Amino acid sequence: MSYYNKQNREAKSLGRKWLLILFVGYSVAVAVSCAVPMGTGGTEWYSFYSYLDKHEAVPYVDVREGYPPLGFLIYEPLYFIFRGNPVAFSYSFRALNGTFLVATLFTLYLIMKEQYNENRALKCSFYYAVLPSVIIVNTYSNDAIALLPAALAIYMMLNKKALPCGVLLGLATLSKGFPALLLIPALI
Repeated sequence: MSYYNKQNREAKSLGRKWLLILFVGYSVAVAVSCAVPMGTGGTEWYSFYSYLDKHEAVPYVDVREGYPPLGFLIYEPLYFIFRGNPVAFSYSFRALNGTFLVATLFTLYLIMKEQYNENRALKCSFYYAVLPSVIIVNTYSNDAIALLPAALAIYMMLNKKALPCGVLLGLATLSKGFPALLLIPALI
């Protein structure tokens, strides 16, 4: 019995080390993608905020933006902080998205760990982390803003916490439209 407990503790310790390596490695990859100066001048997002600023237009009042409010307005303070510096805006945009992606990765790990086991959760989290679409989307899209509350809503759904699940689904849907599809399993 003692031998089994010792091996079990060693396996858990090894799993935690791999989890730490996964999150540190992913965080470094996201940080490197933020440091790569590709596409940092005149980004689409910066250009649109600049247009609004130049014309003193208020989003969703004077101009209809094609995104739900949270998915668009979350970046607007970054424009005002880095007004006149599209490169700094781009880096802060990527850093914000990277933070959301790392938090989403951890949430997906928790979901998988609850449903399966730690090893499978680590593998699935790693597979998600290295998807090119996940890494590339960080540099220019606001999808990362919707992924975190959507993943947290799934976690709350699995733990049968209706109110936090509903609030998180609402936040996710205010970021992008696709998380609204999670309402069906949430209601079931």
